[in-house]
Amino acid sequence: MTAGLRIFEIKLTIGAVAAWRDFAEQLFPFRLECGGDVWSMTVDDAVCLGRCADTIVSRFQAAARRGDNVKVGPVFRRKDDAGEPIIEMGIDGDDATYFTLFDLPKVTLQGEQSRQLLAALRRVGDDARSIPGGGGGGIASRLAR
Repeated sequence: MTAGLRIFEIKLTIGAVAAWRDFAEQLFPFRLECGGDVWSMTVDDAVCLGRCADTIVSRFQAAARRGDNVKVGPVFRRKDDAGEPIIEMGIDGDDATYFTLFDLPKVTLQGEQSRQLLAALRRVGDDARSIPGGGGGGIASRLAR
């Protein structure tokens, strides 16, 4: 278990997805855990992840207003310094979100589970934006495997 404040934990078919804030860590104070893998995030990464959730929610709402299907595809990706994928998150259809973390298979969430994950990731972004200087430009990440 990660030390610090748990921002959220959601039970899914593949296990729990959880996010933490470690107040003792300066460079990588946020953690996203899923399937035993942990992604250590900078404040900027956490802000971007929250914005990704905002973008997906906005795209779902806009498509519903227009009566159209939502555009499917990735909205957020991060790779490590060697170019290996860390996380990818995107839209997998109307009211369906997908993500993959490290080597986990692609997980598609629909309906209420999708909405729960998006709301939880928005909380991570809000928490990161509340840090003085949070939400700046540069992006860095580190693996905590």
